[in-house]
Amino acid sequence: MSEPNNINKKVLSPEKLKQLELARHKANEVRKANAELKQKEQALKVLEHQKRVDEVETKLKSLKPEPKQSKKKIVYIESSSDDEPEIVYIKKPKKVIKPEPEPDPEVYLEPEHVMSQAQIKNEMARMRRDMARKMMFRAY
Repeated sequence: MSEPNNINKKVLSPEKLKQLELARHKANEVRKANAELKQKEQALKVLEHQKRVDEVETKLKSLKPEPKQSKKKIVYIESSSDDEPEIVYIKKPKKVIKPEPEPDPEVYLEPEHVMSQAQIKNEMARMRRDMARKMMFRAY
């Protein structure tokens, strides 16, 4: 009973062992080739994705309005010893936007605040359900 492991093992001939070794070697080569192919495909996907991202960014840049440059006025000074012109930037004053006066709430009632009787009834039922739900889970 000390040799049950040897009984289950098959004894292979040297030819069979050589065949198995060749098959193992071939399988390893196929696995390597598949792994390399997979890595190349992944790299290609990354490059294509980066290319698409770049295209989208260039489209966005082309669609965004470029910031306006301030107008330049070149003034030549005759009395100056330098022959270089003096550059003066002219900026327009910013417009002050006055907020529109809000209408009196007593005089003007917005339509979104007006509810029909059915809407009021539904809203009251919803509020009752919410309160009942809160009462059920209230901490004591």
